[in-house]
Amino acid sequence: MEGDGAKKFEVEDKEGRHLTL
Repeated sequence: MEGDGAKKFEVEDKEGRHLTL
């Protein structure tokens, strides 16, 4: 992972898009 404290959590939805929650 990147050392980005602002990044919370990344998921991939059923259509394969990357979402940052």
